[in-house]
Amino acid sequence: MSSVRAAEFAIESVLVVDDDPLSLEFLGEAFRRAGRDVRACARPEDAVRLVAEGARFDLVVTDLKMPGMDGHAVLSRVREIDPLAAVVVVTGYGTLSDAVAATKNGAEDFLAKPFSLEQIDMLLARLDARRRALAPVVEVRPRPPAEEAWRSIGETSPALVHVLEAIDRVTPTKATVLIQGESGVGKELVAHRIHYLGPRRSAPFIRVNCAALAPSLLESELFGHEKGAFTGAVRRREGRFELANRGTLLLDEIGELPLTLQPKLLRVLEEEEFERVGGTTTLRSDVRVLATTNRDLGTEVAAGRFRGDLFYRLNVMPIPIPPLRERVADVAPLVEHFLARYAREARSPLQRVSPEALDLLSRHPWPGNVRELENLVQRLVVLVRDETLRAEHVRPHLAPAAPPATATPPVRMLSDLERETILKTLSETGFNQSEAARKLGLSPRTLYNKIRRYEAEGILPQRRATARVGRIVTSASPPADAEGRG
Repeated sequence: MSSVRAAEFAIESVLVVDDDPLSLEFLGEAFRRAGRDVRACARPEDAVRLVAEGARFDLVVTDLKMPGMDGHAVLSRVREIDPLAAVVVVTGYGTLSDAVAATKNGAEDFLAKPFSLEQIDMLLARLDARRRALAPVVEVRPRPPAEEAWRSIGETSPALVHVLEAIDRVTPTKATVLIQGESGVGKELVAHRIHYLGPRRSAPFIRVNCAALAPSLLESELFGHEKGAFTGAVRRREGRFELANRGTLLLDEIGELPLTLQPKLLRVLEEEEFERVGGTTTLRSDVRVLATTNRDLGTEVAAGRFRGDLFYRLNVMPIPIPPLRERVADVAPLVEHFLARYAREARSPLQRVSPEALDLLSRHPWPGNVRELENLVQRLVVLVRDETLRAEHVRPHLAPAAPPATATPPVRMLSDLERETILKTLSETGFNQSEAARKLGLSPRTLYNKIRRYEAEGILPQRRATARVGRIVTSASPPADAEGRG
């Protein structure tokens, strides 16, 4: 481990443990909407085994009342295996005393059911603040590379050869990289690979989701602020450019960056200088910047929604990642990779995939790309109790039916197929956006943006928004965090 300031690593990776499927789904979705990487386990024994086998999590959130190993045991084992992981316990009505006891035994905090998305945000804010406060005395481990899928699939994929070659060329340099591709293709994995194989691997890797925050908050998140800079700024706060000094800063979904902030980002990219919000002191930061986008930024520039000079500064080394529908040969190894991983975690009897099932999966258009495929395999591991995954297991989860393998549908037909799939799934889920996004393998933000476009085109009527545990639906104006916390 290396001694670095705890502030350089806010809570990023979260392990959620709950035997209640609805609670598990809501917690996972809530932390994803807050921009955190999430793993979910319905069995506490599986969660402890993950940590024991070396999986690293900044935060473990565990229910207290579970059969077999309860939350107290999970807390004890996680703290024993990985003292640097924060543990938060979840308690239901009437068990508050248990939560208090857990905090005395080392839990960082607790959540009392029922809780809201706002409470999750407040919890994360408290935990991040504690990590910053403990910075002088806490050792924070370097974050391991999240590139498992690239190691097992990418290096044998003909369609990804150019991606891997581009990564090899840019990794030793400080050049700004623009990683382009649809949602779910693995843009963040490419960014992780560039950082952790490069000369800055021992320095911080900091991620900012540009779609997750309002413009005023995003400016403070990037550049920091001085005490009294605005209402609620009760103390000075360092921004991500300061925290990522000598390391790498990933600007996720850079196409969502407001026009008002683009000149400030351009300045720091060109001059490596900036000021905190409300400050007058010019600060310098040696940061390698990576950016991802699922938009065509050239089109955004032509439409006046993105500055041309910033686009050219970001586009020094572009790395486009093709969608999964253009990488049919990758489907089979990806299925086998995810099947082995999730069957091992769930102790499932599934060991192999029949040729008929692979044929069905290979002909599916995968609008949600690799993320959709991974989610489907994970779901099938839970549902199927046979040793072989067969076509009859797969077919009900692929709607509409995949086009013939010999056909190469034009772009317009693919977009029509994607729209039909999304509308059918929304109808099947009673327009529950959270559930529909999960079934489609899309992030809530991506699904929301597509629905908003369909509303503008008159394909869907505009709806009011409500957000509560387990149900999130859309509206003409998004919920507070529907725009990027998925």
